[in-house]
Amino acid sequence: TSVNISTNNTDVETGETTLCLTPRHAGDNPVIYYASHKQVTEQDTQVTEPENFITKEATLYFLAIDPDGNHQPGEPSRWVAELKIRYDIENSGTKRRIILQCTPNAAMTYSLGGTNAKEGSSYNQPIEIGREEVLLQVVAQAGEAQGKLERNIPKDGDTSLDVDDYQPVTFTPTKGVSLDDTEKTFIVIEKFRDQPDTKFKGVRIEIGEGEHTIRINFGSRGISASVLETTITSLREALGERDATVNVIIKESINFTTGADAKDFAEKLGIKLSAANLQQQK
Repeated sequence: TSVNISTNNTDVETGETTLCLTPRHAGDNPVIYYASHKQVTEQDTQVTEPENFITKEATLYFLAIDPDGNHQPGEPSRWVAELKIRYDIENSGTKRRIILQCTPNAAMTYSLGGTNAKEGSSYNQPIEIGREEVLLQVVAQAGEAQGKLERNIPKDGDTSLDVDDYQPVTFTPTKGVSLDDTEKTFIVIEKFRDQPDTKFKGVRIEIGEGEHTIRINFGSRGISASVLETTITSLREALGERDATVNVIIKESINFTTGADAKDFAEKLGIKLSAANLQQQK
């Protein structure tokens, strides 16, 4: 037996992740158990809603059991969350404060000024900084999940966007990006069709309208614009609706091959980029 695991949604406000668990080779009445350790057994907690399993944990193991005894239990399947670190800047008198948040919840250490964040200070309250530019580095750890963040916090009052047009950049939208009509979707496909290294993560495709809508969820798997186009075309053909409406939601991130591409993407879709949702190594 085994368990296929896909991510349906991550709520950045509550820190909850919704998973879809599909048992394989476990008979007609499969049962799934889970634990935060790899030695999960039938003595651990049973999953009651496998298609809508909600957790705030960052690492879990799932074991599928065939209660009819026709299939032997396989190795537990591991799921590790992708830790997403976000920050906000709050003015406090003559100083500023950096407020960090991680989804799912995780222990965080940080540094200012370029030292190793792993050896930095533990984050347990907002970080006070002055009005000048600082380099923020953060490392998060929860179970077997790890995450990191590196951002240049511009000096107070500097609203310019410091992005190198020729270097790769990752855009992490706070609340996702919705290509909420067919035209927007194909604007993006046309722009990035021939760029296999531009990857969209957390993609959900919706074909059709109302009760006839078909949804495909790619979870945290990064896909290219070419894969996006092929999937849409295949679904339309399978449904016999070549002109069916398309809606695409990008929940997690977009890895652009250049900063110029990120700016062009934002301009075409009317999205405002900020230092808080862009990450670029220079």
